[in-house]
This record gives sequence, structure tokens and C-alpha cells, in this order.
Amino acid sequence: MAASAIKSVNMGELLTWVEQYAAENPSPKAGAGQIDACVIRDIVQSCVIQPFQVLWVEEGEVRHREFYKDEEAAKFYNELSLEHCKRMTRKGAEVCRHTPGRREWPLEWVPDHPSAYQHMSNFFQESELAALGDMSRRTRVKFDHRMQLCCHGTSLRCEHTRVPLCVVNPSTPDRRYVILHEMMHHQLDHLGSPCLACPQICSERDGSVTFGGVKAPKGHWMELVNCQVDPHFVGNCVRHLWELIQHSRFNPFIQRAFTCSPAPARDGEYAALIEGRALYSYCNADTDPHPLRRIMMAVHLATVHLECSAAMQARVKASLEREGERGRDILELGRAIDANIHRPDLQVCELGEEDAEAMTGGMLMDLEKVLQLLVGSGFRLEVANLRSLPTMHNHRSRTVADILVHPA
Repeated sequence: MAASAIKSVNMGELLTWVEQYAAENPSPKAGAGQIDACVIRDIVQSCVIQPFQVLWVEEGEVRHREFYKDEEAAKFYNELSLEHCKRMTRKGAEVCRHTPGRREWPLEWVPDHPSAYQHMSNFFQESELAALGDMSRRTRVKFDHRMQLCCHGTSLRCEHTRVPLCVVNPSTPDRRYVILHEMMHHQLDHLGSPCLACPQICSERDGSVTFGGVKAPKGHWMELVNCQVDPHFVGNCVRHLWELIQHSRFNPFIQRAFTCSPAPARDGEYAALIEGRALYSYCNADTDPHPLRRIMMAVHLATVHLECSAAMQARVKASLEREGERGRDILELGRAIDANIHRPDLQVCELGEEDAEAMTGGMLMDLEKVLQLLVGSGFRLEVANLRSLPTMHNHRSRTVADILVHPA
């Protein structure tokens, strides 16, 4: 099916065609019903994401048009009046612009459109892209100036094309690291890293508290959680820890291959926390119950151990030690969490099926041990039932695992 013949097909029809093509023409490098990523990439790029974009400002509004051909885009650009601020891009990178009275094209003038997303080749050399594999050729980069200062980036799929997106806060200290970091989350999704089905804390009519259907022992810290205000306390902890465990599988590779790390961004976050310039849930020594603060601060402490510089680790440790017994309690739990998160140096972008399964299994084992440390006595946790999903969760996760709660 030629690209020119399906330019008018909508994305849903296009994806259906790709799936049908994959079923009928399995790649020798992939299993039945699968297709080489480069084929899908070529279809999407040729038929959905037009490489050239012309932007201009007219009557105070930023407008844009997309083109498949260089000459068509250049002709339209040149015909625009010089009274307008105007810009032409190819694969998100600027080709030319005319901005009277301005030194650059403002980020807020860049539309949220697939043709405006940048290619990884705008940030990395060919030798670096080779180390990142095919995912780097399918992934796009989007800068979002609306992100909060404490948020450096996120990974998601384009709602129009489902292309993997690395969404980056332009104010982040190290853009290359954030791009690599978010791309690695897409890579782990591709390798089968699961989303998690997490139990909740519930307040029962008799005044007791249950977790995943199991009654909490009298005096357990879960009794302090206000289920009406924060029903997702455990889920938030699980999400933070699962992300941290995932980071432990790709940060060593990023550090070795690209000589960059999360430390510049993380150091700023935790400096703000210990200096009182940032508000984190359940991290205030004056207002939050110690049993809940102990849990959340220990999770943050494990993050400090894995992702901050040695200098920031020392600052956070000293800050907690000044709190006396409560601070030492947090330090002990944080170190225990850290000790149960492994840091293998993996070639994440080159893993075969067996190695990917082993990596996922190791991550789930780490999570089970760490969560057991957090819930303490009264429960026995199990991370089990890893299975495929009938449809992708949030257009990302292909698998799911359950966090099961048993009586101790």
C-alpha cells in the first residue's frame, strides 16, 4: 500500500491497517503478528507527521500550516508578508525565520502539533542515536513551557499519532538527560514493564482500617491516613517507588554512555525541600504525623541516595540527623529501601526477550521487598500475576501486575 494512497486515512484506520499488515506479513526478526518498528515509523512519518511547518503571527494569533515537501513550505513562507513574524521548520528544527524586534521565536508561539515536535537527531549525534536503538528514531521531543518548575519532564504518547513523546520543561538544568530519561521510560514500556494494580486503604463502618481487604493491626500507621482526603496515599508511594526502580535500570547506562545524570535536577528539588522552599505531601515535621512522614520521607531519601550528588546526600543526611530520634528513624528506613533496589548496568536498548523478562522480574522483586518494608507488620505483600493487557493502558503499558495483600 503506497504512502500516497493513504494520506487521507485517519489515524485509527491507519493503525488498523498496520496491525492487519503485521498479522499477514510477520517480520523474520519479530514474532507472528509483529512488524519491524522501522516500517511503522515510515508509515507514520510519511502519512501522518508532515515534516515541514510554517508558522506566522497574524492579528495577534499564531497560525501554522504543514507541508510534505520542502519547496511547497518554502514557497508559502516566502509569500507571507514581511510585516508578519514567521518561521519555517523541518522535523521541528528551525530552517529560517523572520522576527522583527525579537531575538528568537518564543516557545509559547510553538503549537502543540506533531509537525512541531523535534527529532532526537536535533539533540544527539548519529553515534549516540545508534546506542539508543530504533526507539530514538521513533521518539519525538516536545518542550512545554507550562510545566511547573518542580517537574522536569514526562513521557507520553502523542494523542494524534501515538508517537512516543518526551515532554521536557525548557527550564530543566540538563535537557539531554531529561530527554534520555523520558525516552528510556518508553523503552521499558516497549520491553514489557507493567503498570500496577494497587490496593487501597479503606475505613470500615466499625472504625477499623483495611488494606486490600485485610484488616490492619491496631495502632498501625495506616489508621492515620484520612481516606476521605487522601485515598491514594499508598498508590502515590507505589508510583514513586516503581519509577525509582525503573530509573535504577537505565540511569547507569545513561551515565556511562552519555556522561549525564539526574543529579543537577534532583539536587535542586531536595535543596528546596530541606530549606523549606518547597511543599511536599507528608514531609512537614511540624504538621504531619511522624508515622506517615517517616514513610514519605524515607521514599524521598531513597531517591536522594540513588539520584542526587554526594554533596546533596550529605546535606539531607545532616538535616535529618538534626531532628534526633525521628530523623534517625527516617534514615534507617530510607537506607533499607535503598539497599533493596538493585542498580545493574544494562544495555537497555539492546535487550532481547529473555533479558527483558529477567529485568522486569528483577524490578518486581525489588518492588515487593521495598513495599514490605513500608507496610511493616500485619500484612504480607506479593507482586504477582504479570500478564498482557487486551489494550494498551494509556497507550503505553502492554502488561499489568497485581499487588496482592495477605494476612501476616
